[in-house]
Amino acid sequence: MTTPVLITGWEHGLAALSVNGGGLAETLYGSGMSVQATTKRTGGYALKCTPSSAECYYRLAALATPTVVVGRIYVCFHEWNDGDNDLVWHDTTSANTLALKIRSATHTVYSRVWGVADGNACATVLSLDTWYRLDYKFSVAANPWTIDFQVDGVAATQSTFARAATTFTNPGLDSVTATRLRHTLTTG
Repeated sequence: MTTPVLITGWEHGLAALSVNGGGLAETLYGSGMSVQATTKRTGGYALKCTPSSAECYYRLAALATPTVVVGRIYVCFHEWNDGDNDLVWHDTTSANTLALKIRSATHTVYSRVWGVADGNACATVLSLDTWYRLDYKFSVAANPWTIDFQVDGVAATQSTFARAATTFTNPGLDSVTATRLRHTLTTG
């Protein structure tokens, strides 16, 4: 079993975002990030992304430079956006980024390496105002890179990308002009 190396605390009483000093965030970008208590999965709070017109994201502090990242996020949408949006992403030291995105046309989650190619999608179609669990494993330990993920236990076919081995840097939770997106996150 993977031991969590970061648990955000949003669900269990952390009612404010903190940059650096609190150790959870390296970057808060844009003006649409807040911790709120109205719509939450469990506990007391959830991270809410409501950018007015531009991108906003929450980048976690770098913990190390691993070659494999295993994580879990919970997401809930209150409204759909017109464009595809990143849900979670991890930069690499080779200047590529692995991501899970939502496809706006079908409301499904798919994998992607930015600037390289789209990967496979999960068959689960998301609905508004419903919490979903996304479990994922990103690996850049060897060629090819792999992305494995599932939505509420329904697995997508593994995506592979022909790229040289590298390491990860900072993970991020993103909402590129998405509205009413709520996150909770555990990585390990």
